[in-house]
Amino acid sequence: MPYARDRLVECYLWGLGLYFEPQHSRERIMATKYLAFLALLDDIYDVYSTYEDCKFLTQAINRWDEKATNSLPFYLRDFYLKFISTINGLGDELKPSEKYRIQYFIKSIQLSVEGFLQEVEWNTKGQVPSFIESKSASLEKLALNQIVCLPLLGSVEVTEEAFQWLASIPPVVLDISTVARFINDIFTFEREDKASLAPSTLKSYMIEHNLTEQEAVAWYELYIEEAWKRVNQGCLRPTKVATPILQRLVNYIRVIEVDERRFSDGFTNCKNLKEVLSLLLLEPFSL
Repeated sequence: MPYARDRLVECYLWGLGLYFEPQHSRERIMATKYLAFLALLDDIYDVYSTYEDCKFLTQAINRWDEKATNSLPFYLRDFYLKFISTINGLGDELKPSEKYRIQYFIKSIQLSVEGFLQEVEWNTKGQVPSFIESKSASLEKLALNQIVCLPLLGSVEVTEEAFQWLASIPPVVLDISTVARFINDIFTFEREDKASLAPSTLKSYMIEHNLTEQEAVAWYELYIEEAWKRVNQGCLRPTKVATPILQRLVNYIRVIEVDERRFSDGFTNCKNLKEVLSLLLLEPFSL
């Protein structure tokens, strides 16, 4: 897949941001494996495949069956088999009392690819969705999958009741997802707009409100700040889940703040991250 981003180390950095404590090796490995495949999946939909091929891949992922390869273009078959094998393998790493989580995770992946496909359809047809439509599709593919299921798939802290509550997308999860989506859209806008990829929420917001990019970004920064305030309040007030569980979700947007804001689309333009990765993972330091 020469057209796709190869970002294994950067994916590990995200896993490390979610679970930096030494005892959480399993969680870091599981997050890294999935994020590496998610980057490939994103590039299949955004960069390389036709709308028809994306529909076939979406249908196959919804079936979640090795026999579904018969309906796929040849160049996607190997990816599909390795993808579902890897995700099923993550389920094998879970303890018997944790096995229920993998079904939530697979369902969240299926919702995500539906969101991917919707964006490909808009792009193929030359349609610019409304801000609400664009935001809904973006949060659909982000909230349950990356904000809830990914951080908590291997967590030893979460119970099934807490997982179910978070998977219902309560306000605190929606605010966390909004921060993640809006920061990403601000710092990937220029690259994606030049590449004529599917319109982002920022593009839709600019058109709908007749704003320049700078004006729209100013509004987005305000929305991000307000969402962060509500996230902080949600972590301070009693909820149906323990604060350490919410902290994992907050860690996700902390990584986004560093990756996107500090290094300006750092995941894709990873040269900006090389020094930090070297200092963090390779260079010795004295205590």
